[in-house]
Amino acid sequence: KIIWIIWFVMAAIMLWIIISIFIFKHETWENIIWNELQELKSVQLCCEWTKEICFDVELAETDETRAKWLMYREHLSDIKGMLFIFDDLWIRSFWMKNTLIPLAGVRMDENMKVVDIVLMDPCKTEYCISYQPIHAAKYVLEINQHLITNEKALNTWDYCYFK
Repeated sequence: KIIWIIWFVMAAIMLWIIISIFIFKHETWENIIWNELQELKSVQLCCEWTKEICFDVELAETDETRAKWLMYREHLSDIKGMLFIFDDLWIRSFWMKNTLIPLAGVRMDENMKVVDIVLMDPCKTEYCISYQPIHAAKYVLEINQHLITNEKALNTWDYCYFK
């Protein structure tokens, strides 16, 4: 009788270990896949400018993707961009440490209405200025600066939307 109890307890422990390993591996695998999908996720975002202009944007939803997105890149296509998505409206400053491309930060509220545009120049030194906007934003679209460098273009942005 004692042998059966010991055998049953040993079998239960082994089963618990196997299930724990399976759950741990499965959870880790899901996290890895989710992180890869987050980094590869891209959508089309269109903005009303003097006409509709659309960008294939990568989504920066995590601190990691926000921190490393355009560092050290030497080229950005005019139809590409990065959309920073934050949890709330806030006045967030951006800097251009190790960024080689002049960028424009199209800042939008929670309804994706453009509240301002911040022109940001590359920083190749150790100490970089921080670009402090005036208005709070929930979304920031970073695109090539030359697309909107004139004063007329800065004032013609209205809103953006996912297509």
